[in-house]
Amino acid sequence: PEPLAESVLYGNGHIEGTEIKVAAEVAGRVLQIQMTEGEAVRSGYPLVRIDDTDFRIRLAQARAEETALQNEKTRLLEELGTVRHHVETAQNDVARYRELKNKGTVPPQRLEQAENAFEEAKGRQTSIDARLTEMEAHIDAATQGIRLLQSQLDKTTIGAPMDGTVLVKAVEQGEYIAPGQTAA
Repeated sequence: PEPLAESVLYGNGHIEGTEIKVAAEVAGRVLQIQMTEGEAVRSGYPLVRIDDTDFRIRLAQARAEETALQNEKTRLLEELGTVRHHVETAQNDVARYRELKNKGTVPPQRLEQAENAFEEAKGRQTSIDARLTEMEAHIDAATQGIRLLQSQLDKTTIGAPMDGTVLVKAVEQGEYIAPGQTAA
């Protein structure tokens, strides 16, 4: 046989490689492709960018809703402070009218009115406490919704999962890509 050039090695063996299909995790229009077949890439290198406009809009909407819920919670807490004061005042009125009724200086109806005002104030306090608990649940749901949307937004850039070589470019700019669809 002819001698091989200096840069060519001749041998016998087995070469192993790992092929990874990189797929989209969110749906959308492909805005940018930053890879070519045969190109060496580093882990994290952005290969494909998907249109993130809708994700950004939904994220802004979710943040605005969370802010509105936080504002409503603040308003309820202020209202609760006022209602607690009314409960305390009504409770003191009941004690005072009970003492005056026992002395015979006020009619029994006045004590009943004070007791009714006290029960009404306690009912309002219980109602606001329940609304606050419900508000906390809504705020938590909004916060989790924001986390989900942020995660989806982050997935609009498809990055190389490890150092390697791009074997196949499976999408083109302008195409619609679906979750699970191979990009590279």
